[in-house]
Amino acid sequence: MKVVIAIDSFKGSLSSLQAGTAAATGIYRVDPKVETVVRPLADGGEGTVQALTEGLGGRLVSVSVTGPAGKQVICPYGIIDRTQTAIIEMSGAAGITQVHGDEKNPLYTTTYGVGEVICDAIRNGCHRFIIGIGGSATNDGGIGMLQALGFGLLDAEGKQVPFGAVGLESLTAITADHVLPELSEEDEYYEADLIGLDVKTPQNSETAGTVAGLYNFGAGEILEIKVKATGKLEMIPFNRQYVPEVNVKDGYIIVESVLLNFMEDEEDGEGDEG
Repeated sequence: MKVVIAIDSFKGSLSSLQAGTAAATGIYRVDPKVETVVRPLADGGEGTVQALTEGLGGRLVSVSVTGPAGKQVICPYGIIDRTQTAIIEMSGAAGITQVHGDEKNPLYTTTYGVGEVICDAIRNGCHRFIIGIGGSATNDGGIGMLQALGFGLLDAEGKQVPFGAVGLESLTAITADHVLPELSEEDEYYEADLIGLDVKTPQNSETAGTVAGLYNFGAGEILEIKVKATGKLEMIPFNRQYVPEVNVKDGYIIVESVLLNFMEDEEDGEGDEG
């Protein structure tokens, strides 16, 4: 018999793996012949980082950040290098288990540390983020996180509002003058955003092909397109000159007609030679 054990954590008591290991130990005591497999499980709170990082083949890193009560805490998070994805849980930087006694007051607890984790992940090359919001000790609407990322959460006098939900009362303006440069970049897309998008031209709303890939070379990015008329894969420069519009929401990109016409004519020419 084989038993797979996946138990959510017991808040402030046992982690998912600790609970699973305890269950496996109990099964072994009853019947040593039973094979047990312990896997982490989480619902967005404690254990989410470990569960997803392990399941996606990533690595764990840790960073010291501002905890919910303003004290430094060590927050682990996961990095999936192949997709440049960070896996973060609020409970690691602003968690309910990190406050005690009178500190358990959501009027003053902050998400600033969550923003600091995001900053660290960006410095480690991450561009995508999976953030579990369970197990939080905060109710500040994310203003602390935004402050850590460089946004101005300002009161009527142009000063940063105080940490915690109490800061929402005096919030009158949000500015992005000093936001992290990585967060202010425009027209930045990743392969996962583009694959499968329809390819159209400015003159024709008919689908002329689909995006098959995105590649980075020293001279810039190259878009791979499967042309509908030929079934062939073609490469074009991925820049505003040749791809003036990218609409991820509606599922298409616009490619200059001259490029697609050349691709289709190229196939016709091969047929004529025969």
